[in-house]
Parts: sequence; structure tokens; C-alpha cells
Amino acid sequence: MSGNIAITGAPTTPGAGGSVPLRREIRDLQRNFPDQFNLYVLGLQQLQSLDESQLASYYQIAGIHGMPYKPWNGVGSTGSNWQTSSGFGGYCTHSSILFITWHRPYLALYEQALYASVQTVAQRFTAGALRDRFAAAAKDFRAPYFDWASQPPSGSMAFPTAIASPNISIVDVDGRTKTVPNPINRFAFHPVNPSPGDFNANVRCHPLVCFLEDC
Repeated sequence: MSGNIAITGAPTTPGAGGSVPLRREIRDLQRNFPDQFNLYVLGLQQLQSLDESQLASYYQIAGIHGMPYKPWNGVGSTGSNWQTSSGFGGYCTHSSILFITWHRPYLALYEQALYASVQTVAQRFTAGALRDRFAAAAKDFRAPYFDWASQPPSGSMAFPTAIASPNISIVDVDGRTKTVPNPINRFAFHPVNPSPGDFNANVRCHPLVCFLEDC
């Protein structure tokens, strides 16, 4: 292995009565906690921009779940559940009693990396009241989830527009409102398929899917 990465999840500072910040449903986050939603978009942009060779990049973390089929941190697989006819097929234990206990630490790693990116972005805001505002929101940031079984708000689609829209409006680090490509909607490869065998040409999928699951 090239080194160990401790999976600790996002750091928590217990509040009154031992309470900790909550992960919020994405529509609730966008509607009621706009600064944290703004940081979610910017932090996801930052995470997705990391070099695809970095272990804590969006690309590599996605590969732990499935595509890209890339052994993470040099750890291959020998179990039949991890192999495909064409080689390595990811570590995810779908259709196994081990799935829940596997998926929890996996999401903790994803949230840990996303939280770090959010903290980086928060410090890029213009110094003063703007930075203080977003730094405060960043402290309690948690990765949102999509509750596909909940009743959508009246007059809205079942699938959140925050996920479905190809572009999204955010407050950038200079304080200006801008429309940018939506990183929740899609991931832009840079470059596509950087290592032979990372993707199977017969399968159409992209790694964002695993982060929309909260199973």
C-alpha cells in the first residue's frame, strides 16, 4: 500500500446535551440552510477538481464503491464477489449481509473528504464578514442525502431540481452570484478513463450514482 488513510468521518464538536450536527435531506438543506447548501456545491466542485491519481479525490473514492474499477490504495481483491470476468470490479458488498456495515464507513470516508473540501473553500471567501459567515456554516457542515421515499413539496418534482439541473446558481467566493455547471448533477472527467481498465465500455454508469444512495 502507498499509505493508510484513517476513516474518521467529519469531525464533530458535541453541543448542548451531546448533540452533533445533522445530515439533512438535500431539499431541506437547499431551502432552509442556503449557506451550507452553497458550500456543498462549492465543496463538491473542489473535491471533483482534485487530480484523479489522489487517493482522497472524488474519482478514487468513487472507485471504492464501483466504477471506476480501480483498486484503492494498492489493495487488490481475491474474493469472487469483488471480481468480474474482465478483472477487478470494486469492493462494494451489494446483495450481502455485510452491505450495511460496509457502506457506513464508506460514506464516512466520502463525507470526510467532502468536509475537508468545504473547509478549504470557506477560507477562500473574501476576508471579513463574508468569510466569517461561510466559515461558521462550514463548521457544522454534513453531507446531505436524497430521501427518495419522502413526499416531495407541493408543486415540485419527485426528483430534486438540485440534482436534476445541469446548472446551478451559487454565491462564489468573491461574493457574486453566479451560474455554474452543477457538480451534483454530473462529474467531469479529467481526463476520461486515465488508467486502462478503469471503465467497462459495455456499462453506462458514472460514479455520482453511489453518492445519491443512502443505503
